[in-house]
Amino acid sequence: MIKENIRTVVIITNIGHIKKLSTFLEKAAKVVELNILYKDYFVKDTNKSKHDSFCDDLKKHDKPPNNPKELCSELVNYLEKISKTVDTYTRINHCNYLTYWLYDKIGGIYADHSKKTNDIPFFKDLIGVVDKVNKQIKVNTCTVQRDYNVSLDEWKKRKFSYIYLTKYHDIMKAIKGTPKDKCNLYDMYLKFIDILYKTYKKDKCNTFLLWSSGPNFADCSAKFDPNNFSSLLKTCGVDQSKGSGGLGSPQRVSNLVTPSRSSLSGESGSRADVRAAPHSDVRVASLQPRAMTSSVGQTTHRDGAGTDISFTEARNTLDGGAPVSTDYLQKTYDMLKSDYFRHALVGTSILGVIFFLFFYFKVRINLILRYEYFLIIFAIHFSFDK
Repeated sequence: MIKENIRTVVIITNIGHIKKLSTFLEKAAKVVELNILYKDYFVKDTNKSKHDSFCDDLKKHDKPPNNPKELCSELVNYLEKISKTVDTYTRINHCNYLTYWLYDKIGGIYADHSKKTNDIPFFKDLIGVVDKVNKQIKVNTCTVQRDYNVSLDEWKKRKFSYIYLTKYHDIMKAIKGTPKDKCNLYDMYLKFIDILYKTYKKDKCNTFLLWSSGPNFADCSAKFDPNNFSSLLKTCGVDQSKGSGGLGSPQRVSNLVTPSRSSLSGESGSRADVRAAPHSDVRVASLQPRAMTSSVGQTTHRDGAGTDISFTEARNTLDGGAPVSTDYLQKTYDMLKSDYFRHALVGTSILGVIFFLFFYFKVRINLILRYEYFLIIFAIHFSFDK
């Protein structure tokens, strides 16, 4: 039996605009256990890291019941733990998710989720600790994404989108094996995800870099469109003709219920969870290698089993296992995405055309002059022969 423990009524008059989307999405994701990842890994450790002293800078921000210093200690533990993870794919997965885990934790301390991270008193000090610890770790460091102009609420939505893209194939399998009376749970979850999917695809995938795959919370390839689930949900018994199952249709959603057991958020399938490193307007969650590496761009590949391999992070390494350093990539990408670079590119192109035309006509004039000079010499020589 399914025990009902959440009841809410959501009236959606415009599928593209919902206030407090993250609140509704959190409830919908929780009932299908897609609100967090790696819950068995991100468990608080009472043991302190040898780098914990860096967190002393956070003591000045401790005001009960908030305790950013304690969060800092937990974060430092994970930075050290991730760097020691042997399996490359697992290490990349945990590093990529660490950013979203952190902003979730910050949201638990700082109540106003509408505030940008730049306005959170302890945020810069916390990020400063991450940088200091990584300088000490040096090998396989994990860099937390930071964007001071993004709110905690936005980070929460990015987390849900990231989880969806990471667990896309698992969701597909889960729906196929789900009893018909539970399919509506996934249907509602996918409706909210569809809003995020379309928003991020529109806002984060508009780039002049044709080889860019966008940040790891956006699908710029269109391979993971929530509408791909429509036929599967219909087969499962969701009535789409009345607006309760068709993604993107106006609807009335009621009686959110939680299944007794269902899990897609555990540690299983760690190799299938690897997502491409984020770039665009945020810094990359990076894992630095033991040796200099090479990259052929941000390319994501999924095999038949759903394995998502980031060539940028996990391939083309020279040390036989460590992922490609993304510190260089993130700096390069930030530069490429800047307005300064675009203006410089246009300016350089214009100058290139001008120089080309200048030398082109200069060469042509020289050739013409030489040809005329040749005709004069030939004419003089011909006249003497007469």
